[in-house]
Amino acid sequence: MAPLKGDPELTRAQPQIVDPNISTVRNNIRVSMERHKKNMAAEHGSALRDAVTALAQMVAGQDVPADGTWWQDSHARWELYRRAAGTVDAGERLLAGVAAESDLPLASAVVVMMLERVPAGERGRWMDVLDPEVRDFSREREHELAVLDALTPGEPHAGSPSAQEIAAWSDWLQLRVAGAARDRPLLELLADSGRTKRIRGEARQSAHRVRREARETR
Repeated sequence: MAPLKGDPELTRAQPQIVDPNISTVRNNIRVSMERHKKNMAAEHGSALRDAVTALAQMVAGQDVPADGTWWQDSHARWELYRRAAGTVDAGERLLAGVAAESDLPLASAVVVMMLERVPAGERGRWMDVLDPEVRDFSREREHELAVLDALTPGEPHAGSPSAQEIAAWSDWLQLRVAGAARDRPLLELLADSGRTKRIRGEARQSAHRVRREARETR
């Protein structure tokens, strides 16, 4: 068997043969990987173009820009997604657009927006289309919405969260609960210890409304 590179018996001629061969192999691998990336990008771009165009035709109709490259502008796509979010029956095409979206922060923003609009049972579908790299914030918002759902039923909640639990909530969740909850102890706690002046004021208004409604029903 011929000695390998690094073998003490390697002749002077062998490095001249081995090194160029290794260089050629590495170069071929690099070229192949670059070609694969370009092909994947082209396929992904086509999927995004098709999904966004179909969504625009449904939502905007005759307002679809004549410029065939408009869909490449992330700002234009965001405006389309926002419009689609308020359009009846556009949900599935919007979901397809987000699944094909190449701008990961933009996809995350759309999913966060839609988590508040779709039924609780459909939130998982929207999160599943996100790249794991940008899924954490949406997962946290889904958890916050579950807390909000549990605290804002038609009847007062059976038990209020502790002060420690409320302190761990984000400003967004504290404000949303302050505006939607009907549990007086919870609202009074937020009115006293809400993180911002706006949260405390919203909680006081809600608590006042709950007390007034209770008096009117007597």
